[in-house]
Amino acid sequence: MRSVFFLRSPVFFLGLVFLGTISFARHATAQDQTEFPTARRIYVEGMRFYNAQRYKEASIQLALAYGLIAQDPKLTPERKALALQRLRYFLGKSYVKSDQHEKAQPLLEEYLRAGTQSAALRGPEERVKEVEGMLVLARKVIASRPKKPVIPKEGPLRPLPFVVLGLGVAAVIAGGVVGFLASSTASARDARHQEIAPNGQFNLNNPPNAKEINTLHSQADTYAITANILYIAGGVVAATGVILAITIGRAPAPTAPPNSKSSGQTLFSSVGGAF
Repeated sequence: MRSVFFLRSPVFFLGLVFLGTISFARHATAQDQTEFPTARRIYVEGMRFYNAQRYKEASIQLALAYGLIAQDPKLTPERKALALQRLRYFLGKSYVKSDQHEKAQPLLEEYLRAGTQSAALRGPEERVKEVEGMLVLARKVIASRPKKPVIPKEGPLRPLPFVVLGLGVAAVIAGGVVGFLASSTASARDARHQEIAPNGQFNLNNPPNAKEINTLHSQADTYAITANILYIAGGVVAATGVILAITIGRAPAPTAPPNSKSSGQTLFSSVGGAF
């Protein structure tokens, strides 16, 4: 009975609630510390690489810190602007030192632009001149590098060339069929001629036989002429279809819609790579 009374006492339940709250708070704090490293720790790690002149490793850490700070909603605008301006200098310099001038250029340009727009973000004159020099160097290096060939995107196939090509092929096939009929009719004519004139003697004055041979002969000639016309016309049409497929076989590639990202988002994507 005493144990039952003790379990039902309010003090016991309050103690359980208190202990559960403390345990949950510790678990949440540990989770924040292990799963969500702060940008400051990453920045310090990046500066260690920077001071050791390991600029490639420094650029990776500083770029990660830049992305975390840019996306942090808890920072005030003034504090975020100062932190990002400081990172633009060190990250841009790390990119220049590690021959990543394409990534350095937008950072250095943004550093100078922000310094002209806000006196609080303008660094010492020596640093400004250094940034200007690095920007000139980055632009020269980028301009001197061979540009990658731009492969034009292909649009959808146009149906007209293939319709013309199909008609030409169909005409050639029809010519083959009619040519077979012409050959068959000519064979029938020759066979009939041998039947009615086995010794080469053929009486043209025999109207029934002469009419039959003449009919077969006329049919064979008609089929032959038609087959030749279909062969020639089909070949021309098919060749036209091939030429059309080569020249206008595809429609122009659709133009991409204008980029609606802001300048800050564009700069962030060029700096961070993949965050």
